[in-house]
Amino acid sequence: MFMFNESRESGPALQAAATPCHNHEGKHLFLRSECPGAETLAQDIACLGRSGRGLFARSLAVRLQDSLACLVREEEKKVSEADGKRQEAEEMSKLYEEDNNDLMEKNEQLEAENSSLKSKCASYEGHFSRTQSSRDGDMTITIKCGIKENFPAEIKEYFMGLLWEAAGKAKANLDKESYFRKFQVLEDFMQKNVGFNPEHSEANKIAAKIENALKQDNTGRQLRSLEKCGFEIVSEQKHPKIRYHGDRRLQFSSPATPGDWRSTKNLKRELINKCLLLT
Repeated sequence: MFMFNESRESGPALQAAATPCHNHEGKHLFLRSECPGAETLAQDIACLGRSGRGLFARSLAVRLQDSLACLVREEEKKVSEADGKRQEAEEMSKLYEEDNNDLMEKNEQLEAENSSLKSKCASYEGHFSRTQSSRDGDMTITIKCGIKENFPAEIKEYFMGLLWEAAGKAKANLDKESYFRKFQVLEDFMQKNVGFNPEHSEANKIAAKIENALKQDNTGRQLRSLEKCGFEIVSEQKHPKIRYHGDRRLQFSSPATPGDWRSTKNLKRELINKCLLLT
């Protein structure tokens, strides 16, 4: 609202409140007001002298500057508030990230502790199981080996056979009276673990089958019998080729004729020694 007053001594009186608006050309007009008598504003301004109109213009400019300054201050206040909220959000995000990192670190520590506890628990369970078994006269021995078996219990039977033979040799070299305790344990072990004897192993049975297969008087029957022992026929040409369980490192050539007894004997020895776990 813009006010202008002039005393009676200096000229006619003017008191009006003009509301700025825009026409279709964008020019500022002061032709409407909410105050009574605004319609005579143009006539009143026209009645003013040059000095009066100048004073009016200066007053109007001051009012406009004040209004613009007020708008600027309000905008600056909004910008400041927005910056404050942005900084607050950034601080909250930083705190959240720090809390999240702390939680992840604690989670890793808990997972490590959990893994350690599981390992200890498994160790205690194994110890308890071995203790319980030893009370009943049984013992559990865990043997680790990463080689793939060609048939069930192949490697297990091999180590059982080694243990059996080692126990037998140790017992044979002991004097019962001088080494009573050792002799007693070894003798009881061999009596109660007859299954460890390599004569009962599957590898020993396969060795016997290989020997019988090579006794056939026909090359075709020899190859068919060797197939039952785990061999694959790779080629049936003049010198047939066989492979043990598909392993290229265990490929052999069979004699052209079964009557070549020397070659057949060498093949039997080669098959048994290279392919089977015999003690």
